[in-house]
Amino acid sequence: MKMDIVNKITELKHRRAKLVEKLSNLSDHQFNMIPSGYTNNIIWNLGHILVTPIHHLYSGTEKMPPFAARYYGRYLDGTHPDTSTEREEIREITRLLMPALESLETDFKAGFFTRDQGFVAQVFERALDFLIFHERMHTSKILALLQVVG
Repeated sequence: MKMDIVNKITELKHRRAKLVEKLSNLSDHQFNMIPSGYTNNIIWNLGHILVTPIHHLYSGTEKMPPFAARYYGRYLDGTHPDTSTEREEIREITRLLMPALESLETDFKAGFFTRDQGFVAQVFERALDFLIFHERMHTSKILALLQVVG
C-alpha cells in the first residue's frame, strides 16, 4: 500500500507541474478574469487545489502548513473570489503548489497519517483518491477558463 500511495502523490506532482507550466505566461488579469457563465477564476481554482488537501488531511492536527492561515478560508469550498488577487499572492500560490505535495509525501513517509496502522492508512489512501479526482476536476475547470481568457 505504501508504494501505491507514493505513486499517487507522484501523479499529483506530475499533473501540478504540467499545469503550472501551462499557466506560467498568464498575466495577472488572466488569472483574475471571471468570464460570463463562470463563478470563479483561474487563481481561485489554484488556491482551492492548494488548500483542499490541507482541509481533508491536516485539519485539527498540529501539522498545518505555514501558509494555511493565509489562504485556508479564502479558497475553501463554497468561497468565491470577491476581489482581484494581487500579483504577489498569485505567484505565491503557484509557487506553493509543488512544495505542498512534497510536504504531504514527507509527512506520509514519516508515518504522520498512519499512526493507527491499517485503518488510518486506508482512510488516507481514500482521501488521496478523492483529492486526485478533485484536482482533475479543478484542472479541467482551469483549462476551460484558459481557453476563454486566452
